[in-house]
Amino acid sequence: MAEQKEKVLEQVSNPSCSEDILIKASDDNENYTSSRIRCAVALNKNTPKSIIDKLLKDDYRWVREAAASHPFVDKTEIDQLIKTGDRYILKGLANNTNCSSEGQKKITELLEDETNYPTEYDTYLLKKSTMQYNQVEEVGGNVSTEDITDAIFYSDNDVSWSDYIVGEFHKYDDVHHECGPIDFVDTIVYPDGSEELISISGAYDGPTEFETGVEGMFGLESFYQIAKCHEYATWEYSFELEYEFNPEYLKPVFSDEGLSGIITSYEYSDDKTDEWAEIEGECIDSQPKWYDIGLYVYINKQGYESVDLPDLRKEMVDKNIDIEDEESILKYLEEKYEVE
Repeated sequence: MAEQKEKVLEQVSNPSCSEDILIKASDDNENYTSSRIRCAVALNKNTPKSIIDKLLKDDYRWVREAAASHPFVDKTEIDQLIKTGDRYILKGLANNTNCSSEGQKKITELLEDETNYPTEYDTYLLKKSTMQYNQVEEVGGNVSTEDITDAIFYSDNDVSWSDYIVGEFHKYDDVHHECGPIDFVDTIVYPDGSEELISISGAYDGPTEFETGVEGMFGLESFYQIAKCHEYATWEYSFELEYEFNPEYLKPVFSDEGLSGIITSYEYSDDKTDEWAEIEGECIDSQPKWYDIGLYVYINKQGYESVDLPDLRKEMVDKNIDIEDEESILKYLEEKYEVE
């Protein structure tokens, strides 16, 4: 919410707000965000009855509902509005302290009729203001000793596993394969087309390094690969809500696989209205930037250590292992790493 409107919203939400400020704020119809201000006006006990009457006819349903709950709407008016009001007028009346038990019972019956009193929704869009996210495609999986043998046999002495496998790293994904942005959205596009910068709270608190937290991810092989393709991407998240959007109720959901803190979706949870939504995104476009591919080996069943192929080749040469003979390479690897 823009700084000025946020200030006004704070003012009109204050029970001690003056009548003059409430009246002026009730005329704010600039954009979607203005509806949240008018809703707060409708909920303020100091708002004059004339303004409540105006807000009962507001274009935004949450404003009408708030106005209908105001104590200045007395029992006589409640009985009349039950006959003519829409779903949201009725819901507001049901929460009005002047509504009788008979009136509440009648409202409950009417609200069961979704045909004549339909639930309404609006569509929202979450995005990043620059439309560019840092995205990661991460795969994790076992690498056979035979594949390590091939890498040593078919590549030059200074070629790393990353350089050797970069075009085929996807095939080692038997443990996990996840792709998504690691940056938060920062913009909401409202149903009226207006946009607003938002700030999302929350942080990834899972492991970020293989050695410090993901040893439970490995399978049966001695060698294991973690590969990350870092990309620029364009993502959009479309979702529907019945009530007004409040960024305070929006939280990121992180993948429980991998090490990158990939955001799989967002969760919107409003305790006041019991509205909940899981918001999944769509990748519009992506372009690779760089790769980060690590090879590890499980040594003596004590944990994983990083493997550097050039060092491994040099070690084998120093021990007079013929690295131009595949069987010799395989045998050495099996004995060194106790592959069964």
